[in-house]
Amino acid sequence: MFQGISLHHVAQRNQPLNADSSHVPSSVAPEPASGALMRNALVAAVLSISLAGCQWNMQSPGVQTDSQPAASSSLEDIDPTDSAAAEATAGRLFASFRQWRLEQNPILASQRAEPVSQPWPDLSLAADEARSRWLNTLSDHLNALDRKALTPETALHARALNLRIEALQAEQDCQVVTAPYGRNGDWHRQVMDTLRHHQPVHTVNDFYRYLNRLNASAELFRQWQGQIDQAGSRGVMPPVANRQQLVTELNAWLEGFPFSDSSAPSALWEDVQRKIAGLKLYPKSQAFLEKKAKAVLTNSLLPTLRQLKAAVAYSTTNDTVMSSEDEQLRQQCYSETLALMGADMPAHSADTSKEPGKNGEAAPKEKPADSVAQHLNDQANKRIAELENQLTQLLQFDAGEAFAPQLRAWMASHQPKPVNPLEDSRERLSTLNQRLPEQFSKLPATALVITGATDQPGYVAAVPAMEKPAFFYVPGLNTNATALDGDPLAQWPSALYQQSLPGKHLQTALAMENQSLPLFMATPGESLFAAGWPLLSSELATRLGGYRSNDEQAGVLISEMNAQLNLVLDTATHGLNWSTEQRLNECLTHSPLDSDACDKRLNRIAANAGEYAAEAISLSQLRSLRSDARQAAGTAFRESAFYSDLLASGALPAELYNDWLTIWLDSQ
Repeated sequence: MFQGISLHHVAQRNQPLNADSSHVPSSVAPEPASGALMRNALVAAVLSISLAGCQWNMQSPGVQTDSQPAASSSLEDIDPTDSAAAEATAGRLFASFRQWRLEQNPILASQRAEPVSQPWPDLSLAADEARSRWLNTLSDHLNALDRKALTPETALHARALNLRIEALQAEQDCQVVTAPYGRNGDWHRQVMDTLRHHQPVHTVNDFYRYLNRLNASAELFRQWQGQIDQAGSRGVMPPVANRQQLVTELNAWLEGFPFSDSSAPSALWEDVQRKIAGLKLYPKSQAFLEKKAKAVLTNSLLPTLRQLKAAVAYSTTNDTVMSSEDEQLRQQCYSETLALMGADMPAHSADTSKEPGKNGEAAPKEKPADSVAQHLNDQANKRIAELENQLTQLLQFDAGEAFAPQLRAWMASHQPKPVNPLEDSRERLSTLNQRLPEQFSKLPATALVITGATDQPGYVAAVPAMEKPAFFYVPGLNTNATALDGDPLAQWPSALYQQSLPGKHLQTALAMENQSLPLFMATPGESLFAAGWPLLSSELATRLGGYRSNDEQAGVLISEMNAQLNLVLDTATHGLNWSTEQRLNECLTHSPLDSDACDKRLNRIAANAGEYAAEAISLSQLRSLRSDARQAAGTAFRESAFYSDLLASGALPAELYNDWLTIWLDSQ
């Protein structure tokens, strides 16, 4: 049972915005009570707030159209050289890629409620080689397309897929110098999340499928251990603290029944019991299923987890040093990661005159690998100084004193916090939602339900295949959270807007509802949406009356300062070889974090090369694109149309912003 406020749109596309104050414009609307939408007995007492604004007048998300043919990952019967059928062929290639990704990533398939072809991803070397061959074939097919026979939009999508393939190939090539554990998406976390949240059990047959997948996770963990052992032999390991953290988490898995003599249930056993209880069986039938589950856990999973923990525990004492060849490859891989983010691209310009390459595309540019990291580092430090000056004025700090201690003191005494996290979040989003049409010419129809937190607070995208709306789970008030912990309420209310409206929900829902967009560019969990949009959206919330004091407004600046600091630390760690002391001092000087928190931040960045740089890089690119669009369109520039149309373009690589802008300007 939950209480939710649901945000959805009822106006039709091109319908005038409703200015009648008696009909409140909002994307926060009552949660629909239909049985199809509220399956699994999700019955809610909700607050009804209707919505006004223009929407995409399209089929429900996830429905295949002529531009998205029935999916098959086979490429054998596709002839990319037929110019007359180039448009249809491109659509088939797009659909084949998306289907292939679902087949290769059963976790993603489960999250999107798609059929699962295998229990878990195959981490074997043979599977890696097969993936490389398939991607090479797809790349050849794309390159053989007659781009001149494609519409500008389809040609843009084809180039986006080329870049996605390039990123996946680079990821595989760099596996040998990338630590396979100690990262944000370690396999044990993904397995637990999938089993608990994305493996529904409604029948006894569903439960047996759940048990089969639980049993198969042992093989995934064995393959993972093989990767850990191989990486350790080459000195490819995350920081010791990250290794110790994984040992701690595996110990937590093994605590409780049936893994130990404890009477308290383990986390997995709690999930088993919850699923069995939901079936409402007779006691004997329930006991039979519990016996089956216990056998799987103790006979299959327990020994595998023990061996995995031993391997990771050994790695905490491993002092093998990475070879100079591997270190050089690691540096090359980091440079490639930045390049794939578009970090080495010049400032965007609507002038598309450039030397043509194949199919009339831009010729490949030289990547100044030795200077990109330093340039990004310098730019981020410059922006941090600007933000500190703005915060000093806004919060009336003493300009003659060190900034960080004053920020820590302010956060301890003045940082805004909601009194009632759930109700205050609903009220803020309802109020802001009424003014969304001021900044967005089109709004999504997908409902967003605001409800209390589960074990995973934050935004969860809609699942059209289950007729399931998007959810924003409001966490409980954590008085110990800092602005940089990732708590959606820690930097109130800026982080709230980033995580929901006008941040992640508009970003994902507008793309998912755009039926002219290939699914590989519109699938949450797979599509690489612009990481800087949530930050930019929190700025837009200023214009929508989202902040009620200077203290609340400061959250926008602090959030960006955090992103810029992450970029400094990421480039310093992986591109510039700063010492630990230098990086720690940088963190302490430009953030409210104490020494322990900075250590944790540095360890996370060290284990996730490039990941923490993405937000600030993307924010800069989005601002540059907006500036170019305003300059090129002149007095005809409509910012609200720019934002809606850009978000509806989905996971568009920054390298293609120029091309998108040309198409967009032509359509205005």
